[in-house]
Formats: sequence, C-alpha cells, structure tokens
Amino acid sequence: MISNITQGKGYGGVLRYCEQQKGAELVATNCLGDKSSDIAKEMYETREMYEGRAKKTVFHVSLNPAQGDQIRDAREMGEDYLKEMGLDPDQHEYAMYKHNEKGREHYHIIANRISRDGQETWKDDFSKRRSMDACRELEKKYQLHRETGQDKDKKIKRSYGEKYEKYQAARYGLEEHPKQTLRRGIDDAARDAKNRDEFEKNLTDKGISATYSRGKDGNIRGVTFTLDEENTNGMKNRYAGSSLGKDYSYNGVNQKIEAQQEQSHERGRQEDLTQQEQSHKREQQKQPQQEQSHEREQQQTKGRSGSSNKQLGKAGVHVQNEQKTGKSANQKIAEQQHRKSIYDADVQAEMQRAGRGKGEGKGEEIEY
Repeated sequence: MISNITQGKGYGGVLRYCEQQKGAELVATNCLGDKSSDIAKEMYETREMYEGRAKKTVFHVSLNPAQGDQIRDAREMGEDYLKEMGLDPDQHEYAMYKHNEKGREHYHIIANRISRDGQETWKDDFSKRRSMDACRELEKKYQLHRETGQDKDKKIKRSYGEKYEKYQAARYGLEEHPKQTLRRGIDDAARDAKNRDEFEKNLTDKGISATYSRGKDGNIRGVTFTLDEENTNGMKNRYAGSSLGKDYSYNGVNQKIEAQQEQSHERGRQEDLTQQEQSHKREQQKQPQQEQSHEREQQQTKGRSGSSNKQLGKAGVHVQNEQKTGKSANQKIAEQQHRKSIYDADVQAEMQRAGRGKGEGKGEEIEY
C-alpha cells in the first residue's frame, strides 16, 4: 500500500474534488451530512472555535492498495489508519471516498486537524514517515501486499533523527528508541574496553550482542547489534551498526576501541610522569632538611670542641701555675700540716711556761 499526504487551508475544494470524480463513492464519515458541502460546513464550524495559529488545518491522504488487493471493510481500514496517525475518529471529523481509476481502487481521506472541541491541533511532525509506518501495520492486519520499491518511488527517505525516534519509541511505550539504547550501550562498552574481546564482554553485560559479517576474502566487512527483546516491547531490536550512525559501523567501533587504547596508554604515561615529579619534589624537600641537619651537627661538634678546649685551657693554666711555684698539691698539704704541728707545739710550750709562773699544780685553767 502506498500513501500520499497533502495539507491545505480549505475543506470545500478537496471535498468537492473527491465527490465529483467519476465513480466516486463516499464510503465512510463521522460528520452529520453526507454531501461535500455539508461536511465542509461542519468542519469550518469546528475550526471557528479554534483560537490557535495553525493555518493549514486540512489533512488529505490517498491510500493506494497493491494491484489485486481487495478491501472488504473500507471504513474499518480508514479509521485504523487515522488511529495509527494519531487522528482519532472520535475526536476529529473525517470523510473517506473511494475512487476507481483504470480498474484500480484507491481511497481519499479528508480529516480536520482541529479536534471537535476546538482545543487541539493534530501535530504533523514526520507525517510521511508515520504514514508509511501506518501502511505497514495495515498490510499486516488486512493481509495486503507491499509493492516492491514503493518507498523509493515515493522518495520517502528513512529518518534517523532523534525527534522521530522519540515518536516511534512512544508508540511502543518505550522511554527511548532501541537505536538510542544501542548507541549508549556501545559507547559505554567501548569506553571501558582495551580490545575487541573486552568490548564484546561489556556488550553482553549490557544485554547487547554483536554479529560480524565477512566478505569472500574472510575479512570482516560489517557488524550488526541486537538488543534483548525484553527491552524493546516488540519493537525491532536488530540493527546494522552503520544504520545507527557512522561512528557505530565496524570501522567506527574499531576507532572507538583504538582511541580508548591510546587514552589508556596516555593516562599510564601521565601517571608515571606524575609519580616521577612527586618523587623529585620529595627529594628536593629532603635536601634542605639534610643540609640543616648537617649544619646543626657541625655547630654541635664546634660547641663540644670549644668546651673541651676551655677545659684543657684551665687545666693547662693550673699546670703552668704549679710549674711556676714548683709545688704540687700534695706538697702544699704537707707544708700546711707541718706549719700546724709547729703551731701546736708552740701553744703547748706556752702553756707549760704559764703554769710554772703562777703556781704549778693548783689546777687552774688557763684561757688562751
């Protein structure tokens, strides 16, 4: 199924075109009227309640099933498509026409981007991409065929923008797209890996596996990453590395690992240099301390030498004095004892003479 989306300002013109085509048939609408003019009037009335700035409030899509596909319930299919696009038929007015051109049926859906209460506007971000996703869902549900090369014919290029990935993740109830989960996991795994074995082990710890494709020469040509299904809520979980971005291709991953190796070597070199610098600083700090200690020892040695010299000087003077007088200490003591004995003898003789002169034998005591 191929879809083609356009948007416009006026409801009446596109509704008249769909109604007036040869063989046209109104197959479904949620408006009160069944003529294009009545449907347009109802949509205009809804837009008058809207106070926003949106100018192009008309959504128009043509759905073209593959040759041979039969649509049994066009209304159900049309409303399923609108729901996939976020244009809930309960909230937005629409009309669906069937055309038959050269024996091939296709359908036109015109919807009001303004909600029935006039409060909200349908957001048309990535509308073509979203429409293609909606067609894939319809093909699965209604067993329709997908035409070969239809995406290329319509020049709808797949977008890997962050904004669109968020939209897709929200559809599956995920906080982030599996691609973003893979990118983050690959970055973390490469950051802590020194070689491919460590890289693959880190991936496994994060619930990611890597499969390598080889060329005829046996050399690795590419890599595919797969995220555990339990983390994707049924969303596609297997992506080629190149589809995640240039940095996640096989060559890109190798560059990440090589860069990590270089950074690891550089960190090791810087650590060695830092240790050498710190060791040199410690040696420099020790040198002044050693010099101060040496100076203190020299000063102490000088002090002890000076004190010894003083003592030796005193002893020398004493010896010199003795040499001058020609007497030693023992000789001086002997002389003092000799003088004392002579004195004692003199005192004794004096006492005896005094006794004879005053009456010898009377027992008088003589003071002296």
